[in-house]
Amino acid sequence: MDAALFDGSWELTPADRLLVEAKGWDNRLRFAVMLLFFRARGRFPRAATKVDQGMITELARVLGVPTPGSGSALLPEAADRTVERQRAEIRTLLGYREATVADAEALGAWLRDTVVVETRDLDHLAERLEERCRALRIEPPSPDRIERILRSAVRTYEDRLHATLHARLPPAVRERC
Repeated sequence: MDAALFDGSWELTPADRLLVEAKGWDNRLRFAVMLLFFRARGRFPRAATKVDQGMITELARVLGVPTPGSGSALLPEAADRTVERQRAEIRTLLGYREATVADAEALGAWLRDTVVVETRDLDHLAERLEERCRALRIEPPSPDRIERILRSAVRTYEDRLHATLHARLPPAVRERC
């Protein structure tokens, strides 16, 4: 993430600044961090530790707000109404939407049919799923939900592969299985 400090992806545009400055003093930095992180990654930070403290410090300086002593105050782990409202505003602003159950099923089918054939590595599959979500302009599901989608896609692929191989066996061999 440190490289992102210097690649321009963590710079507030004039339109961004207007949005941020319309927020209450206490919420400006959090909104700016979530906006810039989402723009760069296509999802919100899952924990305060996922955002580089140097970027937060620089962003606080640019906005003229105090730097928080710890990231946990900036990005609370528990949902609150303000954070949820800000997340919805950012999704709308950037043209994204929350993932639905139907999206999760479609993502699982896509993984099963196109990616699982290449690898069963869950980290790589998760990376590809997040790329697919960015392409579809969908906020990725929670990490737990992603893991369930990945495991289901791998299991379904392997079940289909075994069924296909079993069907190719001569009848005499199939009867012995």
